[in-house]
Parts: sequence; structure tokens; C-alpha cells
Amino acid sequence: MLSKKGYPASTRSQPRPPLLTAYHQQQQNMFILSLILIAYLGVSTLAAPTTRPTSSASCQTFYANIYAEATNLDLASCYGGQPPASSQVWIQSQVDQMRAGSTWADEFAALPKINVSGTYQLYFEYCVPRSGKPKAVFLGIPGLMCGSEYWNLDVNGNTKYSFAESAAAAGYATLSYDRLGNRHSAHPDGLNVVQSSYEIAQAAAITAALRNGTLHNLGKFDKIIGLGHSYGSVVTSGVPSIAPLAYDAIVLTGFSGNVTAGPLGGPGINANLANVVDKSRFGTLSNAYLISSSIYNDQIEFMHYPNCTDSTLNYFNSIKTEFSMGTLFTVYEPYSLSRSDYTHPVLVITGNMDAAFCDGNCQITSLQSGQTQLDTARDLFPAVPTADFETITIPDTAHGINFHESAPSAYQDILTFVKNKVA
Repeated sequence: MLSKKGYPASTRSQPRPPLLTAYHQQQQNMFILSLILIAYLGVSTLAAPTTRPTSSASCQTFYANIYAEATNLDLASCYGGQPPASSQVWIQSQVDQMRAGSTWADEFAALPKINVSGTYQLYFEYCVPRSGKPKAVFLGIPGLMCGSEYWNLDVNGNTKYSFAESAAAAGYATLSYDRLGNRHSAHPDGLNVVQSSYEIAQAAAITAALRNGTLHNLGKFDKIIGLGHSYGSVVTSGVPSIAPLAYDAIVLTGFSGNVTAGPLGGPGINANLANVVDKSRFGTLSNAYLISSSIYNDQIEFMHYPNCTDSTLNYFNSIKTEFSMGTLFTVYEPYSLSRSDYTHPVLVITGNMDAAFCDGNCQITSLQSGQTQLDTARDLFPAVPTADFETITIPDTAHGINFHESAPSAYQDILTFVKNKVA
């Protein structure tokens, strides 16, 4: 688990970039090879039969086969080569890992590396303004317990919670997708395949397909903004380590340089086997897929009452999605990647009461006066000019920004940033 720490002020001169280790260089080389294969094979797509029009945006859904390769960790070796046999085995393993005197961190660091490659089908939703060519496209990656709909929420017919709606009204397109191992997308090995390194390679491949005009019938895009939430922000922030020119700007929501281990952070989810928590929805999944245990855990982790309503909390609980053990165990890995070649604008915007990345209070920090925990992300982007790195905390808002009454205001902050920095 990562501990809180204060980083130097963002105004420091000539920051020293982290070293690009042999492991990270291998990741970059494997991404380049995947781009060559994509150019040769193309991105295979299967159109879904549904189109969902909304007031400002016209939306379509489709499937696409995405090839990627990466170097992952052999997590299965922690459990004898297969997922935990039961909830009891899983829960006990979590207790053992967190107990005083645990050697889990050392064992994790010593795990062998494995090469992973393949083509997997992902589910996408694409929303555009009803008229006119989009100024740019947001590539929205959701967090652990949300699918593509996180960026286009429709709570009881109220689309004010939809980022895609706000973006379309401002002239932007939004492409979001169910991550690998999530909702409508493919569900491969949840321990050794669905990990952050592989998902970063997939996101980079999707961005390359948008640039090349080979993703479905969407055409080519000259301006692409990486947009992430929570774990989706972790993935988005990792893409520049293997593809520095992938994004024209990055917007990280529900994010900071700290992934906290306090009682309001990861443990607050109280994750258990998805096929045990909700057999009707997840009964066919392997034991390598997890979900929060109850709606009460959802409120602890994602919501701040009364700035979220009973309707949004119940809606979140009804659509929350599964996530793999591989993603849970590797959520920290991208923090060590080198982004020293990335120079484009970055916005970090997070609820001031975020549990997962601020331990419930983003104002508590050892940084200099006027900074928040969001400024700890500054060291992740050492080559970004000071004027192009911004942070915003959203009052009375927890981790699941889009489910709060403050969501429309947060969307305008994002769109203003992109308008001023990109297009």
C-alpha cells in the first residue's frame, strides 16, 4: 500500500524525470509492436443493434476487437495457479496480507513477470453532438465498479449526470468503453491477463485506432483527450509511458498521487467474489472477479450525502460492475512508470471528500500552503509545464463524482480546461 507523502512544490525548476527501467522499456517496445500488428490487421468491429439518442448527444454502441500485449505479473502463483477456491479463502488472504508483520509486499515485489498478448472484444459507446463536427473526442475510461455508462448516466430519465451530454452540448464527442473483464466486454483470466499493464496497452491501441481512423466507423481524430475516473485515471495516466503523443491533454477525475490504504479507501469496498455477492448477475464468472459487498460499502467508497441522493445511490448499486483481482492487485503499478516524454496539459479534478485517493479529505496534506493531495500527482508528469498542470477539488463531493449533484459544475470545469488548452 502506498503511504501519503508531500511532494515538492509544482513550481520547482528542471524536475528530474524517473529512470526508464528495463521493464518499462520492454513495455514500450511491446506497445510499438502491437501498433505494427494493428496497422497490419486493422481493428475488427461488430456493430451493436442499438442506438441511444439523448437531448444533446446522438449515441451508438458497438463492439471492437482490440489487440494488445504487455508484461504482467504472475498473480496466479499466489493462489496455487488458480483463483481462490471460495469467499473464505479470498477474505482470509486479504486479512493475512494486511495484518501486522505481513511479508506480502516483499512477496508481491518478487513475483515473476509473464508476457501477455491477445485480441479481446470490448464494448464501446460513442456520443457526438447532434449537429456539426466534434472539436475533439474524449476517450473515457471508467473505474473499477463502473462500465461505459459512467460517462453517460441517465438516472430516472435525468441526464444532468451525463458527461457525454455536457460534452456534446459544448461540441465534443465522447467515446467510452467497458474495460476488459467488465460488463459487456470479454472476461479472460482475471488474475494474469486483466491487469493494469495490459489495460494500458489496450487504451493506447484504442487511441492509435482513433488517430488512424480504424475504429469502427468513427473516422480520424486529430484531437484526443484522455479522460479517466479512479482506476480509469490510473490507466489513462499510464498511457503516456508507452505512447507519449497519444493524448493532446489528460483529465484525471477521482485521482491523486496517493492511493490510500485507510479504512475509507480500498478496504471500504469490502470486496468479495462477484459470483457470491450477486449470483443472479455474476454467477457465471470465475472466482477471479470481485464486487463490493453491499450498497452501504458503495456509499462509504463513492458517495457523500446529502450531495448524492437516494436515487443516485440506488442507481449506482443497480449498475455497479465486477472487476478482476488482477486490476485490484496492480492498481499501484502505473505510479512507477516514466512519463518524462509527455508534455501536454493535465487536469486533476477530484471530490474534496474522496475516500480512495484522499482518505476522505483532500485538504489534509504535507505540501505547501494552498496545495491539496491532488498536487501529489505533479511528480507523475515532470515534463508538463507548470502553466499546463492544474488541480480542482469539488466541494461536498466524494469519489463517484458523476453521481453527485455537483457533477454538472465539474463537467463545466473540465470543458473549460479543454477549451482553453486544446480546442
